Amino acid sequence: MHKDLATLTNQHTVTCDLCIVGAGAAGISMAMDWLDAGKNVVLLEAGGFEFDVETQSLNNGTNIGQRYYALPATRLRFFGGTTMHWGGYCTPLDPIDFEARPYVLHSGWPISFTEFAAFLPAASKMVEIDNETWDLDTYIAGKENYTPLDLNPSVYYSKLFKFSPPTRFGTKYRKALVASTSITVYTHANLTDITLDEEGKVVEKVQAKSLNGNKMTISANHYVLAMGAIQNARMLLVNNKQHKQGIGNHNDLVGRYFMEHPEVKTGQIFLKRPQSMKLYFFDYTKIKMYSELAIAEAAQRAHGILNVTAALHPKKLSGDWAWINKLPEDGKESYDFWVQAEKQISASPPSDVDTKKYLAYQMQIRMEQSPNPNSRITLDSKKDKLGIAEPILNWQLTELERNSIKDMHTLLGKELIQSDVGRLHAPEWVFDTSLEWPATLGGGWHHLGTTRMHNDPKKGVVDANCTIHGINNLHVAGSSCFTTAGAANPTLSLIALTLRLSKHLKQLITK
Repeated sequence: MHKDLATLTNQHTVTCDLCIVGAGAAGISMAMDWLDAGKNVVLLEAGGFEFDVETQSLNNGTNIGQRYYALPATRLRFFGGTTMHWGGYCTPLDPIDFEARPYVLHSGWPISFTEFAAFLPAASKMVEIDNETWDLDTYIAGKENYTPLDLNPSVYYSKLFKFSPPTRFGTKYRKALVASTSITVYTHANLTDITLDEEGKVVEKVQAKSLNGNKMTISANHYVLAMGAIQNARMLLVNNKQHKQGIGNHNDLVGRYFMEHPEVKTGQIFLKRPQSMKLYFFDYTKIKMYSELAIAEAAQRAHGILNVTAALHPKKLSGDWAWINKLPEDGKESYDFWVQAEKQISASPPSDVDTKKYLAYQMQIRMEQSPNPNSRITLDSKKDKLGIAEPILNWQLTELERNSIKDMHTLLGKELIQSDVGRLHAPEWVFDTSLEWPATLGGGWHHLGTTRMHNDPKKGVVDANCTIHGINNLHVAGSSCFTTAGAANPTLSLIALTLRLSKHLKQLITK
């Protein structure tokens, strides 16, 4: 069922079993998991079914830290969320990402990789990729010319990525949710207030508001915030009527540990001899996969290096990376940019080029950011059109990121020589960590960590079940719960984590 808050009476009240706030990858995945559960579910979406400039402006915010993209450009505020311009890269978090590593402060999830991985098959189905193995050698067996670089696997290996179509959640799952008799989708319903009981331990109700002033109140048994890492933190912080520091923020952790995946142009690999490099070329149209070089877990531990992967682009085709500084800052321009880019890719799919003719490859790395409490979301004095304080992002990187880039290049250079594969050349800033980050530094538009998971309320906002410490019926879904970031594009993993939370909620609500 669908209702548009902007067209309803000024005081609309509903009661339900479960209220999900946010209809992006996490919110829609959870709603679809409840489609046949026989429970009354409300799914609140801040926007409508199409992009709207005025609604998108509610994502405005300011960055005062490391150079970053304009915040309205990085997130979409309509049904389907940021999946509506998602690139479709899929690979899961690695086992080491869940470990407490002594060289990575604040690392260590309260759940194991095995607990997480149990939900990868269902998450794969949501993004329309196969549920076959994630072992590259098994996956490419029998595929002609898909040959990995012959490196020592205890140092470097080729990591498998699969491509979602990409699944546009707002298109793919809209019909099923709107047709449901047990799930009600409310569009133009922006969360504004969260009201706790007198003891501050239970959410009694939440309020949503449309831009034209219509309001609704939702009373539910359980509530899930699935608005993304910036908005989840923002709404917990701004609702400070009962707790001055904000909901779930007794230990000043909400909004802290904001993480991205730093992406940057780094070194160049020069192969000693021609070989098929088809495995490392994007293939969106045929077997829908490719590979990046990744540093092995044993080497990460031995050398104290963060998780890093490197995409390889033929140097002749890679350009100067100037585009990274030309991305639109306006939300509408950004959305149009990515829509047009997808059309161009669809119109001109990758050809069967002779990949053996390229010997020089430019590396672009995507890396884990270490959890840093000073990298955070706070509130501005500026307010949006609904009267909600806008977010301030202070994105902060540390010496560990720079040292990890340096050390992974040193290891790769040695490995290329020892394996007789080729040579490595890298710019001065890679090895001289006193130099500034280069202008090619960007990010994946991957927002993580602001309501991090930890069983100790002094170290995390949510527990192992993604429930906010001290508030038993308020939960958080999505990548804001990530304790550490890994180097994997987060969509597949955040959906798996959301489906794990969904299973937990079914056990609570159906008791």
